[in-house]
Amino acid sequence: MKYRLYRLAWGRRMTGPLIFVVLLMAAFMVVSTGPTAEPAEPAERVWPVSVMEAEPASLHPVHRAWGRLESAQTAAIRSRVTSTVESVRVSEGDWVEAGEVLVELETEEVELSLRAARAARDRAEASLASARGEYELARELAVHHERQNEIAQNRLQRFETLHRDRMISDAQFDDMRQQAGEQAMVLAQQRARVADMPNLIARREAELAEAGAALQQARHDRDHATILAPFSGRILEMQVARGDRALAGDVLARVADYDQLRLRVSVSGEVAERLRHARDRAGPEAAVSARTTSGEVMRRFSLEQLAATVRSGQSGIDAFFKAPADPGLVIGELYGLEIDLPARDDVIALPVHALYEGGRVYRVKDGRLQAVAVRRVGDYEDEQGAYRVLVASPDISAGDTLMTTQLPVAISGLRVDPVNQPAGDLPATRELAVN
Repeated sequence: MKYRLYRLAWGRRMTGPLIFVVLLMAAFMVVSTGPTAEPAEPAERVWPVSVMEAEPASLHPVHRAWGRLESAQTAAIRSRVTSTVESVRVSEGDWVEAGEVLVELETEEVELSLRAARAARDRAEASLASARGEYELARELAVHHERQNEIAQNRLQRFETLHRDRMISDAQFDDMRQQAGEQAMVLAQQRARVADMPNLIARREAELAEAGAALQQARHDRDHATILAPFSGRILEMQVARGDRALAGDVLARVADYDQLRLRVSVSGEVAERLRHARDRAGPEAAVSARTTSGEVMRRFSLEQLAATVRSGQSGIDAFFKAPADPGLVIGELYGLEIDLPARDDVIALPVHALYEGGRVYRVKDGRLQAVAVRRVGDYEDEQGAYRVLVASPDISAGDTLMTTQLPVAISGLRVDPVNQPAGDLPATRELAVN
């Protein structure tokens, strides 16, 4: 009985391992006798791209840069007199025309100065008239003294004859000689006075001229109690208010002359040299043109001059473009400027998407990409108004097929499938060229 129970327990313990061994053998038979699959070879991906045919030509690049608006002439309007500010007619940022009233000063003190100057002028005129009268009188007296001296000399000669003949005493002769000498002295003094009178008149005339200048200055001061705009422009700064005490020489306002507006643009040495060459070749009458667009308003500019040196802290040379006297322009604001550069030979106009980082484009040859290094020489706008970049490269020939698609995986040797999509259908993004 015990033996039978033992065999039953052992059979139950071995049932699980036997079932596992049977399943393992069945699985092995299935794998070993199943069909064998051949590994599939990976297929190379072909990228569809847009292409265009290279057509080198002579085109005018457009250099895009930022320019800051400034005025070559900014006036500091100063007070000509010391007075109290009566009224201020304008505010900072206002547009003013030439001759428009900016500030009015009180005129009471100026009028007092004017009356004093007028009185000094009248006094100088009277002194001059008196000196001229004295001159005429001195000349008449000189004629009279000439006659008196002549009479005295004749009497002296007669007394000399009488004294030789012992007809008069020595005392009488000495008295006559004394009278003749005194008359000669009076004549000499009168002659000296007559000779000095022109100098006195000249001094009086100078005093009158000085008084007249002071009067004219007082009149100018009165006229300048009303401060006027020296030219048409915009008020940059007002430094006084009503009731302030303005001293002579104090700055009351600053005004920018809008007839002297210009854009200061920093350009590279290469662009500056091309601009200088174009200006010198064309002459002063044919200015290099540029333009800027603000909203729907387009403004044109002309090259005025180029700086001779590079300013400290800058990497480029300043070019100055004369701006129109437009009240809509704001001093100190930045404007995006498009500068028309001289024509360049053998350049290619490409959509912006055809140019890759590092200055390269891709040529398609035998269905694969070839990287070609290019140099960007500017921007360009074709006849349809599409934005393009101009590049130059000695490694690109007319008729080469260039890729115009921006592929994130673009690399030399990549297999592509050219699509005959016109390059002009590609979207374009306007960017400032950094040459």
